Amino acid sequence: MARAGELGRGEESRAAYDEIILLYEDSTDPRLQIIVATAYVASANTLLFDDPDASLPGYEEVLSRYGTSTDPDMLTWVVLAVNGKASVLERAGRLEELCSFQEDLFSLFEGTGNRVHEPEAARARFEKANTMRKLGRDEEAIDAYVELIDRYGDLADGGVLFWVSLAVDSVAGMLTRSDRVEEARAFYETHIFRYRNRTEPEFSEVTRFLEEQLGGLDSP
Repeated sequence: MARAGELGRGEESRAAYDEIILLYEDSTDPRLQIIVATAYVASANTLLFDDPDASLPGYEEVLSRYGTSTDPDMLTWVVLAVNGKASVLERAGRLEELCSFQEDLFSLFEGTGNRVHEPEAARARFEKANTMRKLGRDEEAIDAYVELIDRYGDLADGGVLFWVSLAVDSVAGMLTRSDRVEEARAFYETHIFRYRNRTEPEFSEVTRFLEEQLGGLDSP
């Protein structure tokens, strides 16, 4: 809980951020739009711990206004807004709502058809699968990880393949914990074989990671 002085400073900061938003929120200048997104996220962050529900509209404004932007600088603030809202929902135990939010995210990013959004779409799919696992919906979680792998597993993009490799590892881990060790081993081997002969360096990284994980599975 913040002390009275800290609360006062937070209110002063939010007033300053609100003024920036009022001045520039209708601007079509990309530089000013980034300033507005920054103000929305910064204002929401001042509420994150003491009044988390009140922080949500700020994060949501960034997503609704700028979520499909292809500007890398703007995407930084979009990702921060995603992280902020997801943090509020998870800390409040609102996992079903979080799951729906993550589904909306990958629909948003995939709907643009732009390669720049693919890493965040893959991440949203991965995080949705994680949330399903936390809800105890293990088979649905496995299906969601596999859907991510199938959709993005052949893209030579390191930012996308990072999430693909974690999804493969997550499925194998869930199988192992369910005493389905041979299935887990076969799952690793299938994807190692899938990537081993690809010439792009991004796939070499995935192969190396999965081989290390498989080695850990076989260790006593």
